Amino acid sequence: DRLEGTAGPSIEELNRHFETCGSCSDSFDELDRFAGLVQVLRTATKSESCEREKLDRVTTPAGQAWVVFGDRGIRMIDRSEMSESELRDHYCSERGISLERSALPDSLRQQVIDSLEGEGCPTPAVDLSGLGEFERQVLTAIVNIPRGEVRPYAWVAREIGRPRAVRAVGNALNRNPVAPVLPCHRVVPTSGGIGNYA
Repeated sequence: DRLEGTAGPSIEELNRHFETCGSCSDSFDELDRFAGLVQVLRTATKSESCEREKLDRVTTPAGQAWVVFGDRGIRMIDRSEMSESELRDHYCSERGISLERSALPDSLRQQVIDSLEGEGCPTPAVDLSGLGEFERQVLTAIVNIPRGEVRPYAWVAREIGRPRAVRAVGNALNRNPVAPVLPCHRVVPTSGGIGNYA
């Protein structure tokens, strides 16, 4: 509208609306996720820079998990009961990338084992490059929550400079692809309880 000379809302007005409107916040969250998927597809089409993603299974007394990883770290942890072929199909449909079975390096394996057993890992080696910028900011912020402590969704929103994007923070944590290595379970509602995002 401004380009055609029609007065429209200013950037400041749009930002204020976006921060208080849950529907717009959710829409931004979905657009951010879509942007992350587009980035993955763009990278995957460049064969000279496309790294092959790998898959392995980790078994501990606390349970089993499929782990997707690459040269830059863990990309996804799946604790569902999916078979290997189901997981491969799911990952390919979600990200457009195929997986090959490969042994998880010992350092990454230990991080997954420690996290599954509740030990946590101080410096997780994760690769969040396939996510949108907002999701990366949210997941990076939660690493700063000390083990044995919790923070409210509003704290995460403030930490990333989006104090009113509480619902969008919850949605980003709901899609955390590397839980429990990145501890989204340490984020709770201000009123207490465990929340309803996942």
